[in-house]
Amino acid sequence: SGINAEYGIESIEEKEIINRERRSEHTESQPCHNLPPINPLIMPEMAKRVERTSKDLTMMLAWLEKEMQGMSAHTIQFVDAHSRAVDDISETTDRSVKEMYSLLS
Repeated sequence: SGINAEYGIESIEEKEIINRERRSEHTESQPCHNLPPINPLIMPEMAKRVERTSKDLTMMLAWLEKEMQGMSAHTIQFVDAHSRAVDDISETTDRSVKEMYSLLS
């Protein structure tokens, strides 16, 4: 009767709908209730898989670090080569302009 007065509910169906909504809200706020218990027999296998995954990830990160260092080294070499080429072209252009002025004078 408290629910009836609170919500103005007349039918059993409406009461059931509200009860389901309340249970749904309660279970959504506490997701642990929906999880089955952990089987202790699978824990050793899970530990092995986690360890293997950890090792694989460590190896992958080491490989990635090596590759990034290689890319960085190549980038430095390319930037240096580009800088030298620009310097050479600048010097050649400067010499050409000076020679052209000396010919004109």
